[in-house]
Amino acid sequence: MGMQRGTVYTRRVNDQGLFDYYEYTFNSADELFQLCLKTVNPTTVDRIVLEGDDETGEHRLVTLKFQSVTRRNPD
Repeated sequence: MGMQRGTVYTRRVNDQGLFDYYEYTFNSADELFQLCLKTVNPTTVDRIVLEGDDETGEHRLVTLKFQSVTRRNPD
């Protein structure tokens, strides 16, 4: 039982105003922490997917979805 691996999906707006998406895998909470707090080429966390087995041995996925809104000041 327990988490076997996780994936962080992030995004960044490119020069054309479109989203580029990135995918990073992690195996521990420390690795997840480092991925979410990158300061070099930072991206916005879109979702985190945790994979593992429950107490009965069934494979499970837990998805944590994040939303962020950018508000532009009208000029």
